[in-house]
Amino acid sequence: MSGGGARGYAHIGVLQALNEKGIFPEVIGGTSAGSIAGAFYCDGKSPKEIAEILKKHDINGTMNLVNFFAGFMRHDKLKMVLDQFLIHKNFEELNIPLFINATNYLNGKEEIFSSGTIADKVIASSTLPILFEASKINGIPYVDGGLANNLLAQPLRPLCEIVIGVHVNPIKEWSEKISMLDNLDRALHMGINHNIEVGKKMCDLFIEPPGLSKFQILDSKKLDEIYTVGYEYTMEFLAKESF
Repeated sequence: MSGGGARGYAHIGVLQALNEKGIFPEVIGGTSAGSIAGAFYCDGKSPKEIAEILKKHDINGTMNLVNFFAGFMRHDKLKMVLDQFLIHKNFEELNIPLFINATNYLNGKEEIFSSGTIADKVIASSTLPILFEASKINGIPYVDGGLANNLLAQPLRPLCEIVIGVHVNPIKEWSEKISMLDNLDRALHMGINHNIEVGKKMCDLFIEPPGLSKFQILDSKKLDEIYTVGYEYTMEFLAKESF
């Protein structure tokens, strides 16, 4: 499950559709927003329970007044929600194996986590640089996993007969009339999207709801709409597939 900011809420709708069709993932790889949905799902929560938690509890960043020049915001709210609602605190305790990636901010290389504490790895994977202050693990600063690899299929391929990739960043159709924010969003995802190609080739099924292109990376007030796009597209997608 890829990163994508608020568009990552679509992962919850995708999971709901998969479950309704009798498909229950046995291992999950998550990047950034995908790591948030993945952590809660692997913890044993249903997609509807995850949606309810994220609707009731704001996980947007708070202003970074202590070290503003390191990043505009901090992940205090996300940390609080993870600490409060994750029953299992370590990867080894999860009901379903989980892999999370983050980008080492010292050397720019991807690192994949599947052991130890969960919350700090989710936060690191979800830390978009400039917007958020880098998150430290064992003294090393980490930022958003999507910068290095926004579709974490590699550790899943040897473990699975069928790998389903879910990418929530379709590029919006070009228009000279789009806003500055839309332009920034487009530029960011054009820069990141090239790095999903390796992971995409490892997937047997690839889900990328085109309707998500109308949402921006910070559209966190549109959870229901984004969830619905993910759910409805996946139901249509699965109706055309045979296993």
